[in-house]
Amino acid sequence: MNSWRTRIPWPARYTFVLISAVSLGRGWAQTDQRSITDQINDAERGSRTTEVVAGTCGSFGMAAERERATAGSLVRSGWLAIPEINAALHSIKEKGVYSPTRTNANWLLYAYATIEGSAAYPRLQQLRGDPSFQFLDSAIDIASALSLGQTSYVSAWRRYPSNDPCTAPTPREALDQLVLAWEKNDRMLLENSLGPKATSALNALLKGVTWEVMRARFWHFRTSDKTAVGYRFHAPVRWSEPAVTLAAPQPTITLSPQHASNQEVDTSFKNVSGKDCGSIRIRLLDPQPSSGPSYLVDNSDLGALLELISRCATN
Repeated sequence: MNSWRTRIPWPARYTFVLISAVSLGRGWAQTDQRSITDQINDAERGSRTTEVVAGTCGSFGMAAERERATAGSLVRSGWLAIPEINAALHSIKEKGVYSPTRTNANWLLYAYATIEGSAAYPRLQQLRGDPSFQFLDSAIDIASALSLGQTSYVSAWRRYPSNDPCTAPTPREALDQLVLAWEKNDRMLLENSLGPKATSALNALLKGVTWEVMRARFWHFRTSDKTAVGYRFHAPVRWSEPAVTLAAPQPTITLSPQHASNQEVDTSFKNVSGKDCGSIRIRLLDPQPSSGPSYLVDNSDLGALLELISRCATN
């Protein structure tokens, strides 16, 4: 595979064009022989129109499904799509948000991770911390989870916790927030992710010491943009999968909560290199009227969880 650092002699447009059914002989192309560029542009124009006119979650969901279908076309083409993906990533490396391929670049990453699997992960890790790819920080995390078959990857480079107002909350967002808060040393964000038992455990850890002293017991290195921790919920439910999947069509808008029923879920973790680094059982608390619409992490052994996350973050 060509490195994203290497100039690739493709047309200056750096399009996502795929070969037609005549040259590929694949069934998917027979139903829509437009180029991938045309499909993406059509989806973008359609999403802008519906957002301006309606501005509803339904319109956003329809736009996302169109983009998902386009990415699915890339996935079905397999390795034949890789040269175009390389060219698109090179364009972003050169021009950042000014690249003509920036539109829907997140779906390009998801397709790349799905096609290449674990082989995509080292390259995705290289993208973290690169200013040209800053606008794709969350997308790189999701693509990393896709590549390694994890529920989520959370990097300190991510600017904000995931928060989609059009999607019902899931336990995934709760643990994402806790991991991100611990990586970024954000006490308020961490406290907002905890249920009552975990809050009591945190107060016990802080008894007689400052936050800085308590955190230094677990976190022994300087956080960087490359710091990242992955995890997988071992539960046969949709929220144990990555936030975005391309294996099959899925509803983007969920109108009812996907309950965890206050259950405890075995959860394995991976470090920044994609290696296993430990496991623990996570107690998940359903959204409560007193605490808002989000799930909460409610481990009474919070210290053990923070120690595990710290150990995984140190690679």
